[in-house]
Amino acid sequence: IHSIAVLPFENVGGDTATLYFSDGMRDELATALGKVPSLSVASRTSSYAFRGRNASLQDIGRELHVDAVLEGTVRRAGDQLRISAQLTRVQSGMGLWSNSYQRRMTDVFAVQEELARAISGALSTALDGSSKPANVSVASSRGTSNPEAYDLYLRGRYLWYARRDLPRALGFFKQAVARDTAYVQAYAAMASTYVLLPYYSAMEPREGIKQARVAAARALALDSASAEAHSALAFSYGMAFQWDDAEREFRRAIASDSTLANAYHWYGYVLSGQGRDIDAVKQFERAVKLEPLVLVFQQNYAFALINVAPLERVRLIGQRMSELAPNDEVTASVLAQIASKAGFPDSAARLVGGTNGAKTDRVRPLGVFYLMQAAHRQQAERLALQIEADVAKSGRLSDLVEVYAALGENDKVIATLNRAIDKLDAGLTTTQLVQSPLFDKARKDPRFVAALARMNLKLP
Repeated sequence: IHSIAVLPFENVGGDTATLYFSDGMRDELATALGKVPSLSVASRTSSYAFRGRNASLQDIGRELHVDAVLEGTVRRAGDQLRISAQLTRVQSGMGLWSNSYQRRMTDVFAVQEELARAISGALSTALDGSSKPANVSVASSRGTSNPEAYDLYLRGRYLWYARRDLPRALGFFKQAVARDTAYVQAYAAMASTYVLLPYYSAMEPREGIKQARVAAARALALDSASAEAHSALAFSYGMAFQWDDAEREFRRAIASDSTLANAYHWYGYVLSGQGRDIDAVKQFERAVKLEPLVLVFQQNYAFALINVAPLERVRLIGQRMSELAPNDEVTASVLAQIASKAGFPDSAARLVGGTNGAKTDRVRPLGVFYLMQAAHRQQAERLALQIEADVAKSGRLSDLVEVYAALGENDKVIATLNRAIDKLDAGLTTTQLVQSPLFDKARKDPRFVAALARMNLKLP
């Protein structure tokens, strides 16, 4: 056995309020087993893709390219905890090990250590023929000895992974560090949440950047090798157009943990925001290789790739995205870019809702652009007015920058772009100001070039 998949532990009892705990149990064991020499552990999202699927062990082994599967159940009722787990060889279906544990919640850390040691022992012979188990410990990755802090962290991380109610996730992380002021992982998770909040909530980018740096600094003061803290700090630099600082911190993050897929993803995102799509593609490819089933990784990979690669290559990624999320609007915007580049602007406009009802703010500016491409100016102007009205209430200025560029209104592009730069608008790092055909006309204006310089960007 050289590889293993740790599947999501089944949350027995039907209490969805404790689902975060069974997921956390699975994640801690996977992290611990990932430190066993010569053992490869399938990525988190690849394993979670099998939740709720009636797949055989052979199907799982074939899709994830693993030799063994660890699966289990968690039942939590009040202070009582029951955990069962079994390790099975994929090819033969032979059970290698199984056990169950009944403990109080206060003993959860001891149970995790028992599980990790038992699984390591069961794997040791299959790995290298020895009878001595590898020295694995969950404690080193867990980061706290306080059960309450740990439970709060798991609650927050569950929401963070799902991008579900990030302000609430942040609240759990804050409660976790209040109970353990040396909890590195919780501080790093706070930093990762703060940099996302301007994209998922009404938080001002400057505030998100400021708070992310405070939380990252606290994590790094406790552990200078915290890859997540370096990665969040790097992303905060990218949001503020401090590209050199961002690259330095991303390199530190990857040097600390070369398996942290999100570090490569955020690195690619920041590079793409500078118009460095060839460099960005390399980072996205590393992220996708580590976590092939994360939709947003695939999407940003495609956005960068479309500027530097043949359309057929991008179409393959588009097909993959459609399989992962058939009705996702950002996926539709990728497919629209492909259609536009292939010379079908009407199809592109339909994909992002320009001709059959507006979709959400994230893709509507593209609808204006494709309608203009298809010579439907009146429709484009109607959609532009809707977007203007929405931005006046609570939207992003960067949406208007794109809308005005699509309409060819350079004066408005320049004025709105400078206002967006002043606000450190969260959308500006993804508008691809130096690459997208949306800005072909604006790039001829010296005022546009001057605005780019304010963002430490320049035309190629």
